[in-house]
Amino acid sequence: MRGSWHATVVVAAVVGVAVGASAAHAERLAAPPRPQPWLGISINGQDATWGGIYIVDVFDDTPASLCGLRAGDEIIAVDAIDVHSTSELQGAIGLHDVGDKVTVQYVRSGGAAGADVRRCSTELSEQINDPTELLHRRLIDRAIPPFRLTRVDDAAVVDDAGLRGDVAVLVLFSTSCDACAELIGDVQQAADGLAGVRVIAVAGDSAAAVKAFVQRTGAGGEIAVDQGQLVRRYNSDREQPSIIVIDHKGVVRFAAVGRGPEGSYLDGATFCIERAARARQRAQ
Repeated sequence: MRGSWHATVVVAAVVGVAVGASAAHAERLAAPPRPQPWLGISINGQDATWGGIYIVDVFDDTPASLCGLRAGDEIIAVDAIDVHSTSELQGAIGLHDVGDKVTVQYVRSGGAAGADVRRCSTELSEQINDPTELLHRRLIDRAIPPFRLTRVDDAAVVDDAGLRGDVAVLVLFSTSCDACAELIGDVQQAADGLAGVRVIAVAGDSAAAVKAFVQRTGAGGEIAVDQGQLVRRYNSDREQPSIIVIDHKGVVRFAAVGRGPEGSYLDGATFCIERAARARQRAQ
């Protein structure tokens, strides 16, 4: 009897631990995920001169912009932790929670005058993951950065300066996304008949890959190959194209990734194309 009682106590204790562990595990699973902090910058892991992290773009209304960081700066440390790679920067930021204040040490090039090592402090905010929101923060109401394209059909060069005076609609896409051809056609249709509006589908792949894409999908209109970083910078989602509407002054008025819920981004692009066309006409 004594042995039987001892066994019963042991089993009960084990079951109690298991139930408690399961309950704790379930509680962890039910808890909302920890908000991820961020600075609000775009980086490419290249172009670093001082062994740090080169900033390609700074998103508006983010810790980085409030801190005074800007494109071309190079982050070399966060809270005295040296960073030499993307993973090290993510690790240094990941040690903190949203709302924590961090000190960023960075290098700002001064051209012929050399470079300055600077510091700034900023409060981390919650990371934004929506690609359209990110694109919006990078481009809206800003002059489109310089770009250079080569048209596939005749090898003619198209650049930002040459498009000035017209409304330019750039559809940035990957040739691996055959479904992108449909949205390219829809954007072209939205601009059909509007004077001074050019829709250019731009791929970051080779001319041969673009020609194969056209043959597979039947995509038409003006299609070009990006000679620089335009597609790489503004079309991070290779499954959906990015739509960028640029007015006749060279300022971005609309930017979105994909068609949007129930076609809302396409509707927004159509509205902005028409509005930009009217503004161009009034300016003439």
